[in-house]
Amino acid sequence: MIRLLEKLLYCNIKASDIFKKISDDDTQKRTLEYFKADILPKCNKNNDGTYSYNGSDGLNFYDIKFNKFPVKFKRVNGYFLCAHCGLTTLEGCPEWIRGYFDCSDNKLTSLVGGPYYAGYTYNCSFNKLTTLEGAPNKAHHIFDCSHNNLTSLKGAPAQIASNFNCSVNKLKTLEYGPTQVDGYYDCSHNQLTTLKGSPKYVKYNFYCGDNQLTSLDAAPDKVNGILYCSGNPFKDLNKIDKQVNYRVVCTVLKRRKND
Repeated sequence: MIRLLEKLLYCNIKASDIFKKISDDDTQKRTLEYFKADILPKCNKNNDGTYSYNGSDGLNFYDIKFNKFPVKFKRVNGYFLCAHCGLTTLEGCPEWIRGYFDCSDNKLTSLVGGPYYAGYTYNCSFNKLTTLEGAPNKAHHIFDCSHNNLTSLKGAPAQIASNFNCSVNKLKTLEYGPTQVDGYYDCSHNQLTTLKGSPKYVKYNFYCGDNQLTSLDAAPDKVNGILYCSGNPFKDLNKIDKQVNYRVVCTVLKRRKND
């Protein structure tokens, strides 16, 4: 052990880095063993070396700790749940998922490698995403990218068949976001100074509270539900209702400094 430490000092290598690598390698080895024993026997191996799952339920890896998939999946007939695993990449995920895709609560900074099709909800919330590049072009149900580090919606699906949630990020604009949302749209708790880029039509409620908005210019032309905009530094609440032709709820007025 002493000789090992002497070599580490001589090579200017931190012992923690060595032990971390050993730990990571051991984790990946155990993950591969788990896949071989419990997961791959349920799957069909394709000619290209990938794996597909044809069961009606799906594959669930929730809270099984590994940072990347040791094999490549192609199609999953049910759900694919890989939340709270410690993933740093989606490489190895299925290209096509019939049901729910949940990769929330990991350490992802990108969605590259994830599915191009998910037939139900796509949940990538509570990660470290700085981009939505790699997301599918269309979300066939809910798309939830809340609680990340997004500064742009570039890469977001253009069409959302249900709800779109990009709340609790660092967004200053809604440009590049979805143009059609057939559910509610939640962009609250960001750093928005304008609603430019919001869709023209939102089927249910539109949430834009707790931002830095001073007006509702560029708000959706039509919101079938209610627009909630509390917690913004509006100067005159009386003008807010006149800027749109649907119901607005703004119960909290947060004054700007020097107003």
